[in-house]
This record gives sequence, C-alpha cells and structure tokens, in this order.
Amino acid sequence: MVPCAGRGVPPDARPGATVAFVADKFPSDFYVTCATVIPVLFIASVLQARQLQAPLAAGYRAYKRVLSGGKFSDRMTYAVLLFVPAIVVTAGGVGEIFALLALYSGSELLTGQRPVTLASTVILLVAVVYGSAFSALKAGIEAVRKASGGGEAAQD
Repeated sequence: MVPCAGRGVPPDARPGATVAFVADKFPSDFYVTCATVIPVLFIASVLQARQLQAPLAAGYRAYKRVLSGGKFSDRMTYAVLLFVPAIVVTAGGVGEIFALLALYSGSELLTGQRPVTLASTVILLVAVVYGSAFSALKAGIEAVRKASGGGEAAQD
C-alpha cells in the first residue's frame, strides 16, 4: 500500500501535485467561496435593480447639465453614477471568471488575480447592501410620513 502523500510528508516524496500539496500552496477556500458568493450577490443585485434608479436618474441629470456646458463636478457625477450598473455587472463577471479560472487550473495564473476577485466580491456586496439599506430607509420614511399624517406616501 502506498502511503498517503499529505502534510508532513516531504515534497520530494510526493509523486506530483497532490490535494494536500495544492492545499498548502493554493487558497482554494477563498476561490470556492468567491465562486459561490458572487452569483448569489449578482442575483440579489439584479433583483434590487430598481434601487439603482436614483443614481441613474442623478447621473442622467448631470449628463443633461454637461451637455449644456456643466461644471467639472457634473462631469464626475455623470461618469460615476451613470455607469454604476455597468461597474456592478463587470465586477460580477470578472470576479466569477477569475475565481473559476483559478479553481480549474489549481493555481493563480494571473498576477493580481486574488485582489481582483476580492474587489469584485466587495463591489457586489456593496451594491446589494446599498439596495437593501436604501429600500429599508425609503420604507421607514414612508411609514413615518403616513403615521404623522404628512400626506400620502411617495409613489414609485
């Protein structure tokens, strides 16, 4: 019977890259977690896409001001807010591809693959948390307005 090559067995006794050897050198748990969490966060952000209407509307208003000779701050507002959905979608796609590529190859093939995957996951997490927080805040404000008799709640 061949002894199991794992931790504690010298590398020269291992006949190739075994699971234990890869586990010692490759952060597979990180990539498995990201490859699992990114699609869930992406689906959650898609379901909350309605909450992105406010930044999109602000970006569009800034775009209108830019066309009529707006200031630098209008250009920056336009550049950031109008492209929020594109940033979220790109982050989801790039992060998932990098995580799956690392898992498939059993190593990090590209320099910066781990930070890009982490940044993609964080961007999606921020988008989901923003959507949830904005939704809860909006519902709370409407409930206070109704309770105080301040008129009808704002319609969507």
